[in-house]
This record gives sequence, C-alpha cells and structure tokens, in this order.
Amino acid sequence: MRAGIRLLALAFVILVAASSAAAEPVRLQLDTATSDTLRSLLGLAPGQEIPLRDEPRYPVVRYQVSFESFDGLIINADYAHSARNPSAPTLILQPNMRSSRRDYDRFQEFLLENGFSYLAFDLRGYGGSQYRNDGTAIDTRAMENDIEGTEFRNMSRDIEAALDWLMARNLVKSGGVFIIGDRIGGTAAAMGLVDYATEVRGAVLFSPVRSFRRINLDDRLSRIQGRPILLLAPAEDRAATTAARQIQSANPNIRTEILHNVEPRIMLCDSPQAQEEIMSFIASVLRPRQNP
Repeated sequence: MRAGIRLLALAFVILVAASSAAAEPVRLQLDTATSDTLRSLLGLAPGQEIPLRDEPRYPVVRYQVSFESFDGLIINADYAHSARNPSAPTLILQPNMRSSRRDYDRFQEFLLENGFSYLAFDLRGYGGSQYRNDGTAIDTRAMENDIEGTEFRNMSRDIEAALDWLMARNLVKSGGVFIIGDRIGGTAAAMGLVDYATEVRGAVLFSPVRSFRRINLDDRLSRIQGRPILLLAPAEDRAATTAARQIQSANPNIRTEILHNVEPRIMLCDSPQAQEEIMSFIASVLRPRQNP
C-alpha cells in the first residue's frame, strides 16, 4: 500500500558559503520537471529564477518537507538538492535511535560537496517523527519496551514512504537511490531492502544492530539478491565488528569493511576512512549502468 504524501508549507533556501577564490557564478542546470518541482516547493512562480548566492562552491537548494507514512505518521524531513553532479544518486539518510537527523550535519555537508542530493528524517518516535495525522503521538517509552519491536519494524515502511515522496516529485536522479543508515537506522534500512522498488540501487549500513527485540537481520539479508550492501564498523567497537561478521556470514555478497584507527570522538560517518569507502562503493555500483 503506497503511503500518502503531504508537503509541509515551510520551505527555505540555505546556500553553502562562497569560495574565496574568484570564479564564474554558478547556476542550477536542471531538467524542466525538476525545476518545476523546486519552484513549487519554494513557493516560486513558474519560470521564476531559483535563488542562489553568487559564486557558491556548488549550487544547493535545501528545504524542509513532511510526508505521511502508511499509518498516518507525519514525518518531518530535510531535503537538499545538489546540482553539482546531475548523475549522482539521491540518498535517503536514517539516523540512529535517539539521534536527530541534524546530528549528521557534517556528513550531509560531505555528501553535498560530492554532488549527492539527500532526504534525511528522524526515526519514528523521535524528533520530528512523533505525531500522526489525527494528533496522537507515538509513546516512545512503550515503543522501546515493546518486546515484539512493532514500531521498529514499521521503520522500514517509513523509508518506503520517503521513496514514494521522492519518486512522486521526480527527485530521483539518474543514479537511482541509495539508503544510508546508522545503527538502528541501518537495521531499519536492511529490513526493507528485499521489498523496496528497483530505484533503490544499494545501501550503506553503519554498525547495524543485528538482533534487536525479536528482530533479526540474518533471515532478511539472506534473501537479498542483486542489491549491493556496504557494511562499515569500527575495529575498536568489538560488538559492532562481531555483528558485522555475523551479518556477512548470512549473506557473503555483503561487502564488509572493518575500519581501523577511527577517531573515537567523531561519528563513524564523519571519518575519512568511512567516507572513502562510501565513495568507492557507490562508484562501483554505478559503473555497470554508466559503462555497459
């Protein structure tokens, strides 16, 4: 059942600081459908120029949106459109449990610098994803104590709703969609990979939780065929590396990288090692499509 979609009226533009070096002004170069979508989201008249600061290092339009999941949960999200690389994939970003999408600002900046557009939203029950369209709220404490993990299972369907939102607005770039999830966010992404539309080309999982409540990834991942997965875990986190190796044993096709000497004071996604692996992985997945 396809999720209903609703756009939040609030929209804004945040542009990256201009480079200090002199350069020709950069302008968005978008196809007509994407241009019309951005104008609609930003409240601009047809044909009106999409506002950008002169001479940014790369042109970015960023705004807040909301959409509904299958059960009426209203999910608030940030969408950022980068025109630096029109063929780069669009990314769906899933934070860890009890984290906010805004905790990943540095990683999101890295993605924009490399031409990726993204849709980032909070997990259900947290941050901007707590209320349904009838005004009722998810009881986060009850959700976390539910031995069946019902609401956690529903997180994968929220990703499906996010994919619906992107596709309905023609915001899936030519590289398709990749899902990136951190810990429980990675678990949510992995649970749904079997069922997502073909536009989802692959997934990057940061230290996903293999077993949570009565959710176990082994069965789900063992049934994934032909959809590339990169699993990253820091060597210093023994629990994460053990889980990563157990997950890989369920599906040997999962590319697993244990990263050494990761700075403990930063998030794994912000480490140069992880970012290099992500870029290499996405390039390897896209290469057959671009060079058949």
